[in-house]
Amino acid sequence: AGRLTLEPTEGLEAGDAVPIRRPSTTEWIAALGMDAFFGWRPESRLNWKPGSRDVVWDRQVVAVEGRTVVLDAPLTMALAVGDGAVLRRGSSMSRISEVGVENLRLVSRHDPGRPADEDHSWTGIAVDDAEDVWLRNIAFEGFVGSAIDLGPGSRRVTAQDVSASRPVSEVGGLRRRTFYTAGQQTLFQRCASSDGIHDFAVGHAAAGPNVFLDCTATDARGDSGTQESWATGALVDGVKVRGGGLTLTHRGRDGQGVGWSAANSVLWNCEAAVVEVRS
Repeated sequence: AGRLTLEPTEGLEAGDAVPIRRPSTTEWIAALGMDAFFGWRPESRLNWKPGSRDVVWDRQVVAVEGRTVVLDAPLTMALAVGDGAVLRRGSSMSRISEVGVENLRLVSRHDPGRPADEDHSWTGIAVDDAEDVWLRNIAFEGFVGSAIDLGPGSRRVTAQDVSASRPVSEVGGLRRRTFYTAGQQTLFQRCASSDGIHDFAVGHAAAGPNVFLDCTATDARGDSGTQESWATGALVDGVKVRGGGLTLTHRGRDGQGVGWSAANSVLWNCEAAVVEVRS
């Protein structure tokens, strides 16, 4: 929802930055069944810990109408009395803004005698603690990890008409996670990846909304979709993954206890070798 009913609303006005935190409480974790991983020692189980999957949205007040606050973008989870959610006035962090990178070709050179060489660049472009960012008309070649990596502090970022090809690395772990976001209000549009593992990926507790639109992966070696715990508001629309899957699912003990990887998310008009959605 883009409207919240609060008590009280004094001191809030249009234009205010308001971070909203929805905590991952003991009760909420239990309701999801994420406190029931197997293991004979409780301290070594992969159960989610309180505070480990908090969702934090950075929004701006558009209007205050009595007890109702209108936000500039919707939240990706329902909030209810008793959840422990908190809205505060003031930015959650300091971000730089209005940054662009465009019309580039970036190549990570490797040792041609080592087909799985990893002693070269892992990431093409990383964005974090930044907002209102655009990345367009960029070609990446050879990178071990990500062509574009949007961190949890990234907000309102668009990547469009970007390609990534010929990655050089071992196949496994956090490698070839080609287009990745852990941020919010991010858009990947008309992006293309070849020979990746997780070509289009959403990360840990990504607050969303985050969108992959009209993107294509060829010769995929793994699945695209939500890869870590509890990403909300992910939309994968018109995406084609040739050779791999698309997933919004419960990942169990994968990745040290990912468990539920997605909530309030959609695959729409997509194609993949395997599509897995669980709820």
